[in-house]
Amino acid sequence: VDRIVDLVDEGYDLAVRIARLPTSSLVSRKLTVTRLVLCASPEYLRRHGTPAHPDDMERHTVFSYTLLASGDTWNFEGPQGPVSIKVTPRMRSNSGDTCCAAALQHQGIVLQPSFMV
Repeated sequence: VDRIVDLVDEGYDLAVRIARLPTSSLVSRKLTVTRLVLCASPEYLRRHGTPAHPDDMERHTVFSYTLLASGDTWNFEGPQGPVSIKVTPRMRSNSGDTCCAAALQHQGIVLQPSFMV
């Protein structure tokens, strides 16, 4: 299920979540960590250029995954420390697969967990 589920109300015994658990009475265990990575097709980058700095994202088409905890604020770690940018997505989707499909069709850049690409 690609949505946030109310485990108690919907009768689930177990869930795997890719997020920080807010204050809750639920018991959680960290299984692993994942990185978020920017992705675009080689064709898109050839046509529009490769961003060299997060600020360059302003001139690129981006697709946003609506369940990303930071929303339309994308956070990066760089040589001078953390950088956060606010993106204006051309499309928002609650499906990471849909965001990846748009990028694979040379339509823009996505920020996705590394296991999705």
